Amino acid sequence: IGLTTIEFQTKTQCKLPGHFAAQNVDTRIFAPVAGIAKPEPIIRQKINIDNNGNPQGFAPKLEANRNYALLLKSPASLARKVDFKAEGGTTILDPIFLLSGDISPATLPDGKINALDKSELIRQWSLVKDVARTGDFNGDNRINSIDYSCMRANFNAIDEVYTPPTSSQVLNPDASASPSPSPSP
Repeated sequence: IGLTTIEFQTKTQCKLPGHFAAQNVDTRIFAPVAGIAKPEPIIRQKINIDNNGNPQGFAPKLEANRNYALLLKSPASLARKVDFKAEGGTTILDPIFLLSGDISPATLPDGKINALDKSELIRQWSLVKDVARTGDFNGDNRINSIDYSCMRANFNAIDEVYTPPTSSQVLNPDASASPSPSPSP
């Protein structure tokens, strides 16, 4: 069995290039197996993303010529899913765009951008600099209308989730395996 790995880059909506850093990004990889209603990921790891959007310390060993799903959930963003086929060598995925706005409830965001998140953003609203709050989506150390615009663009959006394939999808590994559509940051 040939092994391979993946490379990817993230871009967080509303952040300027060179400012994409994130800590404690929940990273999961699923391998399709038909008939399992609630599959567990084959890889689950908390990783850090550097300022350029590159994951640090993440080089999973994957079986070549097999389909997988990568699921990323960064703090204050929605989970994004990318379906891909691991090729020989290193499989390079298209950039993954993380949508900003999932900040409520504060202890464990609910995977939706809705009125609860808007209420939390309004609670954090401040024009005072040097404020480290979850609603500062663009990283300017302020909570203001720019952050509200970032959240508003994603209002009513929800986390993407891994859905197990049907038997026919597993039997046909060359079925469409492409990244889910992502808006520009």
